Amino acid sequence: MSTLTTINGFQIPQLTDPANIETAIHPLANAVDARVCPIFTNATARNSAMTSPTAGQLSYRSDQDAIELYDGTNWVLLNPADVFTNGAAMSSGTDTTTSATYVNMGGTGSTTSVVATKKSAGTRLLVEIAMSFFVTVNDTTTRFGVNVNSVDYDIFRLAGTVSSGVHVFISGFQYISGLSAGSYTIQGRWRRDAGTGTCTRDLNDWFNLRCREVK
Repeated sequence: MSTLTTINGFQIPQLTDPANIETAIHPLANAVDARVCPIFTNATARNSAMTSPTAGQLSYRSDQDAIELYDGTNWVLLNPADVFTNGAAMSSGTDTTTSATYVNMGGTGSTTSVVATKKSAGTRLLVEIAMSFFVTVNDTTTRFGVNVNSVDYDIFRLAGTVSSGVHVFISGFQYISGLSAGSYTIQGRWRRDAGTGTCTRDLNDWFNLRCREVK
């Protein structure tokens, strides 16, 4: 049984092999089985069947409606769905801070946080913030971020180069890796990074937070 297929190297039974169907087909069946994309109901069923996966193997999880690729360390979703797709509009309620350390963004009309369900340990969270605000003193520098799982992540920093009282629009994003699968609260945060003014949002300002699971 020395003849092999060109691409995958599958063994091809030969007419000169002993007349034993099981012996002839078994190596080919095992080789094909390791390369097709099997269907599993969940991660437990997948791990039970694929105890020693190799990099490049695929599986389909019906509970996630997604195909996964084993990258040598983790099973990574190839088509992760958005875990949160709608922004949280901030159109009522004012918010200010002079804190030198991160504090939650507040307001009374809506929320400044979202709850995201991360499906795979091998993916990242892409967090995006877009908002408007103003400072009361020109020298004030403001830093914006999010808190995830009790850890603050910087998103962007705006130096105090605009006139005080002028509303400015800013946006930015951050990739957050190293989070296991599970549910997370993504909380918008801000702080005064330098200067003496007050970072302010009023009824004319709005806030939008979006989170997606990506490869």
